[in-house]
This record gives sequence, C-alpha cells and structure tokens, in this order.
Amino acid sequence: MGAEVQGLAVGDRVATMFQRSYAAFDTGPASQAVRLPDSLAGQHVAIIGIGIFGAILTRLASDAGAHVIAISRRRNSLEVARRMGAVELIPVEDHWAIIEQVKALTGGEFCHRVIEAVGKEWPLDLAAELTRVRGRLVIAGYHQDGAAPGQSAVVELARAGCGERA
Repeated sequence: MGAEVQGLAVGDRVATMFQRSYAAFDTGPASQAVRLPDSLAGQHVAIIGIGIFGAILTRLASDAGAHVIAISRRRNSLEVARRMGAVELIPVEDHWAIIEQVKALTGGEFCHRVIEAVGKEWPLDLAAELTRVRGRLVIAGYHQDGAAPGQSAVVELARAGCGERA
C-alpha cells in the first residue's frame, strides 16, 4: 500500500472498482476502494439491482453476516442472489408493495444499509425509502442521469434522522 494512502490499512477488507473481479489482490487508486465493516451480523441489508455487481455485493454482505434482501426486476437474477446468500427475494413489481414488504421483514425499522446497484433514478428513490433512520445508503450504480464528471462511482451517505416513519 502506498505511503500516502489514508483511511485504509494493510489487511482491511475492501470493495473496489478496479480491473480484476474476485481478485484477492489488485492495485488501483485508493479513491476507488471502500473499507468494508468487519461484521454485518444482525443487520438487514437490501441490495437493489442484482446484476454482476449486485450479485458480488450480495455475497460480500452475506459472508459478513447480514440478512440480505435482494430486489430485482428479473426473476433469474433473484435466483442468482439466493445462490449468493440472499435470505429474502423481492421482485420489482410495485414501488409501494416493495416498501411494505421490507417494512414487514424488518419489524417496521427498515434496513441498516441499502445498496443501490442499478444506476437509475427510480431505484435510488426506492433505496432512500428502504433506509432506516441513521442507516446507510450506498450508491454503487453508475448514474448517468446526474453524476458530475469525475464523481466517484461509489458514494456512501449517512441518513440523518429526520423524524420517525409512519
């Protein structure tokens, strides 16, 4: 690791946007690496969009102990998510029905973390609805409909408490 890298240490588990998928070792700019928590045990993590990236994120979250809720419009993608460790599978059919399903699955608290891996506005809006107060919304999809040039493809936002949900 380069001497100028801050916020990461040798041995940290990270997710990257580098070249090699599933690599144990790789090189690239530190700005494209996100440190992963040591454990997600007991946390509900929703992943919206189960393409190759969403499938990898499902495996990472599942391996870290999370209760993964996979949300995708394609049924075959949901089966991939199950094989990668998702516990709950929700097909994209109705925006409000998805919110109600996640609310029921989480005891009304919604998700500790929600990862949006589609790259479109509607799934991002849904992701915000599924994130609990003081939860984390991770934007992992490439948003061509609003990202500024040079903006990082992975941005993590802390949801500030704005009051309780109904």
